[in-house]
Amino acid sequence: MALQYWVGDRYIDLTRNQITRHETVLTLAPKALAVLTLLAKKQGSVVTQDELLDHVWKNSIVSPNTLQRSIAQLRKAFDDDAKQQRVIKTHSKRGYSLELTVSWQDSRDGGASISLPASNPAPMPRNKKLFLSFLGIVVVMGAAMLFKQVQGTKSLSIKSIQALTATDNKEFNAIYSADGEYIIFNRYHEKFCRSRIWAKHLGSQQETLLTPWGNYGSLSLSPNGRQLAFIERERCDTPQPATPCFSLKSLDFINALEGNSVVSTLKTCKSAQISSPQWLSDEALVLMHNPTNQWQLLKFSVADSKSEILYQPQTGSIRSFDIAPTEPRIGLILVDELNQPIVELVTSDGERVSSNKVHEHPAISAYKTFYPRFVPNESSLIFSTGRQLFSLSHEGEVQRIMLPLDQAMGTPLFGPKPDKALAIKGVYDSDIGTLDLSKLENPLSPPISENQITNIARSNSGDADGVFQPGGHAIAFKSTRTGTEQLWLSDEGTLTQLTHLPLDSRIRGFRWSHDGSSLLLNADGLLIVIPLNGAEQRSITSGPITNLFYWNSDSNIAVVNMLEQGNEVFAQLDLAAGEHIKLRDNGVVWAAVSDAGQFIYLDHTNQYWRSDVVEDALIAPLIAQGSDKRFILDGETLYGVNEDFQLWKYSLAHDEFTLLNFLPKNIDYLTDTRGDLLLLTYVVAAKKEIVELTLAE
Repeated sequence: MALQYWVGDRYIDLTRNQITRHETVLTLAPKALAVLTLLAKKQGSVVTQDELLDHVWKNSIVSPNTLQRSIAQLRKAFDDDAKQQRVIKTHSKRGYSLELTVSWQDSRDGGASISLPASNPAPMPRNKKLFLSFLGIVVVMGAAMLFKQVQGTKSLSIKSIQALTATDNKEFNAIYSADGEYIIFNRYHEKFCRSRIWAKHLGSQQETLLTPWGNYGSLSLSPNGRQLAFIERERCDTPQPATPCFSLKSLDFINALEGNSVVSTLKTCKSAQISSPQWLSDEALVLMHNPTNQWQLLKFSVADSKSEILYQPQTGSIRSFDIAPTEPRIGLILVDELNQPIVELVTSDGERVSSNKVHEHPAISAYKTFYPRFVPNESSLIFSTGRQLFSLSHEGEVQRIMLPLDQAMGTPLFGPKPDKALAIKGVYDSDIGTLDLSKLENPLSPPISENQITNIARSNSGDADGVFQPGGHAIAFKSTRTGTEQLWLSDEGTLTQLTHLPLDSRIRGFRWSHDGSSLLLNADGLLIVIPLNGAEQRSITSGPITNLFYWNSDSNIAVVNMLEQGNEVFAQLDLAAGEHIKLRDNGVVWAAVSDAGQFIYLDHTNQYWRSDVVEDALIAPLIAQGSDKRFILDGETLYGVNEDFQLWKYSLAHDEFTLLNFLPKNIDYLTDTRGDLLLLTYVVAAKKEIVELTLAE
């Protein structure tokens, strides 16, 4: 049995009879922790009083009051309200259930080793604990053991973590300068819905603006520290108005620090996607390229502006890659024709060195997407799933190397100093609300204010994607209020948690049955039926589902994005037969089905399409109206938001387009409609910060 585990953000250590949250340590009676452990083993399920008494007080005669005292002690330790029962819920005349997410610390995989060159061969203690507090720029001391001993090497452990940025904006895509004195990063401004690239000197804290406003992707600095490369997504004039294209750009970092910032365009793609540029040498870049529906690696020569395919898998599609900093080799993750993740090593010339299936791990779902990076000595890779950190060997072995964090953090990126790494952590607070269109006075003026949006189930976490219950008053939505995305129900002020998904789970769509008695949920690629009557939930998926758009519960047909031989496609899925019909060779941004049975979808160029007998047809009046705000379909009427945050509606039956008004710029998505009532997700606070991890000596 695991002697350490997490319940929410509390760390339970049965060897010391302690519950720890950040720096606060509480010692509880062993019997109380035994009650908690049994509840944790059956998290989300009701454990009867008799079962608890028989298990914890075996061969002893005690009254139910003894159990109740232990429950009271646990609630006090978790700051739980006996009335709200957020942590431990009482089920009248039945028993108790633990409502928070549980993550077990298994001694068999709790400390994978990532070897570093030994500067001090003295062994380090194995059983230190890691507690990270991300408030302000606090440095959390008391080194945390992350890795097991490796013979002749030093284990990697974190000495401290320090915030490097602290603004109201989002900072991300951070990298070090070649000498490690600067960080270079992307800063997104909510007001302008654009970003700019900045540099910050870590000694003086002085910041330097490097680019004008744009829509920038990941950054890479050439080995000589001179050229900064990045992707900018822009609007192109062809093939359709408002179609996005992707440009590979660069600037001279040294000149930019002196105020001479000139951005040059190296390559432009108008009919394909490019992303994730990384310098292979001072003269060549490697980037991901998607000309059809298969991602491949492209090598771009700066001197002659020529591109060539560096590596293309025979089957499947590349998901991510990283270039080793010293030896010119590339580690990549691809999904093969069986939709299985594969880790491969290739040379700088594109020759495959090794290819191995990524081993399954109990803490990671089968279809989880991850983005590994090399560790300093390049012996293996490292990746984050949110609140957990893992190592990945070149042979595909996965081991957990870090206890879950109280906040999500991205995969660490090591720089020129092997004891320093950058990571991104953040807080995302969104809410669901309703907007009554019947109360809008005049089209476009005055703009809709935040005061006109009525909040549903406010919390300080990520609540999103509300959907009205057919024939009922409830609203289903996803929320991170327990630390991991779960499906919730709001019914006239009463909140109910419907799922108890594992740590770091991601929900990618859910839809009601026609009678409102159940929901179909897509969690980490698996489709699960969630009945409201408490019946057993059941999985019915036949493959990795990347997004769920529509469900006809009568015919048991779903419309989804899914992986087919490693590539994402738009498909209609027969859930009973486990078969699918491909509707489009590429995945789409969003989709719905009209009352007339037409598939309406938004593609990755922000264009709206409707299915037809012969071929799909572009919806011409909506050519300039697409955005990443999704859309909703009410019968034959579309509601959407364009890139200028204008709310509009369009009648499929009568080909009528109407601009309604300007929405506040914190609107994230439109999610559902009922009559004149729109349901939407809006952002309350969204921050991403750059932190620096310092390794122990």
